[in-house]
Amino acid sequence: MAIPDYADERAHKYFSRSYVGERHGEAGTPHRISWSSTCGARPTTVHRLDNTHCYCVFCGNRAFPIQNDNYMVTGYSCVCKDAMDELEWRDEYNLLLNEQYIAREQLKKKAPVPKKDALLSVIDRKFNFVKDCLVGDFIVTHETKALGITVGHPLDDI
Repeated sequence: MAIPDYADERAHKYFSRSYVGERHGEAGTPHRISWSSTCGARPTTVHRLDNTHCYCVFCGNRAFPIQNDNYMVTGYSCVCKDAMDELEWRDEYNLLLNEQYIAREQLKKKAPVPKKDALLSVIDRKFNFVKDCLVGDFIVTHETKALGITVGHPLDDI
């Protein structure tokens, strides 16, 4: 098998050349070129026709299998120009997502933090409000729950 005519030059690294003897290879050469299924190729968008045949959605040619170290098929890849463009687009997209994540994390670090004395003041007001609710004859249980205090019979929640 030779590198297909429709293969983009960026995909040539996914093919391997092996020596097979003088004039026994491709077109009378001593080398045979073949798809290297464990070469690190990444999946491209394909359409699965049945359990064994996948075709590229960009060019319509049969996609090549990608295998892991245990020779299990993990996906399919085409080597056409549009499929290689898709892989570059994915890389750019993931880079952009990573940059946005970093920017969001840096922005979170700049978020204003309440001052301790102001926060203590709000907590004191809340505590005094709940305390005032308990002074009367009527106990507001949802206010006590806000402080982590359960008022009532333990079986009331069942």
